[in-house]
Amino acid sequence: FDFKVEKKAKYFGLLKNKFQGSKSKCILQLKTKSLMETIWDIDICRTPIHLKKTEKGSQDVYKKPSRCTGSEKKGFCTQLTELFTVIQDEGLIFAEGERELLTTNHGKLYCFNLLLKKYLEKNVLFSNYESVPNIYNEKSTEPIKINEQVAPIKTKAITNKVIPKKKQDIEPEVIEEIKKELEPIDEASLKAVF
Repeated sequence: FDFKVEKKAKYFGLLKNKFQGSKSKCILQLKTKSLMETIWDIDICRTPIHLKKTEKGSQDVYKKPSRCTGSEKKGFCTQLTELFTVIQDEGLIFAEGERELLTTNHGKLYCFNLLLKKYLEKNVLFSNYESVPNIYNEKSTEPIKINEQVAPIKTKAITNKVIPKKKQDIEPEVIEEIKKELEPIDEASLKAVF
């Protein structure tokens, strides 16, 4: 998937800050541009855990140290902080749509951010050939098995309707709607996301 966010920037809005990213299998790429372009490339299926940053025509590779303390705080840890700050300040704040919907820029960017956090902060390696880690559960590093049935994440509009407490009070069409919402995601849809 791809996403793009633009916002007016310096010089009375004459320049635009462009923020765009893409995910293709294991490769996540983030580009930011105001005057100069900065590109972050992260392969979430590759070890050692690292990120590549291209800025001013030069590419640097930052490998994750065992801890972000002392002299090791420079390099990877500084770049990691900068990367997540840019994602928040230039992307998540200005992206349109809902974070729960992968069809919106905000949803794609939110998923992108979760993938990066699992890989860069939690040391979770992804794979095209093994089970997919659950990126939505912050505490879990347990994978979602592709062959398991997983219910989709859906949102509902908030209404002022009183929820009936007895089964016989529920209208049949509401029961059918609930059943459809609880149907599992098919394997092809799950693979498309990861």
